[in-house]
Amino acid sequence: MIGRLKGRIIMKRNNKVVLDVAGVGYEVHLPAVLAKKLEGKSCGEEVELVTLCIFQVEQTRMMPFLIGFEDELQREFFERLLSVPRLGPRAALSLYCVPMSTLASAIEQGNINFLTSLHGVGRQRARDIVAALQGRMAKFAMRQEASVSEGEVALPSQPDAKAVLKEALEVMLQLGYKRKEAQEMLKRAIEHRPNVTDVEELIRIVYELHWNE
Repeated sequence: MIGRLKGRIIMKRNNKVVLDVAGVGYEVHLPAVLAKKLEGKSCGEEVELVTLCIFQVEQTRMMPFLIGFEDELQREFFERLLSVPRLGPRAALSLYCVPMSTLASAIEQGNINFLTSLHGVGRQRARDIVAALQGRMAKFAMRQEASVSEGEVALPSQPDAKAVLKEALEVMLQLGYKRKEAQEMLKRAIEHRPNVTDVEELIRIVYELHWNE
């Protein structure tokens, strides 16, 4: 399975890029937001992409379909999109035409009007997306800059809660938050919901409190 590619750009067209990797040309489909970022790259320049390889049946043949992302978090986000019933990779790529945090926030808030403003998304599909993913998008929506706060978070006494808090802190650091800032945000979330025992639920509470500030 191809999970990462590093090579020279030999062609860019229609949200696709072909990379020369050791003499082999790999065609990689891109979300529109990433394709736009690569517009400033010239043919011959080297790029590295995290990839997801999907096999699709096309004209009775099983064909590989490579999709490229900037990092592992974007790939995980796309895999969440693919969990929506009847949303295939091409439709998911079409949906992923705005920044990840923007799209994740719209889904988390159940913003049907925003989702239907995207190309190819009718009201029924928007409702399906929200039904499948609402409550699972906070981590991706949190990937944005926030003001730096001070303060340490007290670890809950239960061993499981300590593990949840430690993992949640690691997630926040990976999302680009400074340690003290992440600790303060997690502290507020735990004060708001002291019995939370799931990392994703804790991140969702952080997101909700941050959004409502």
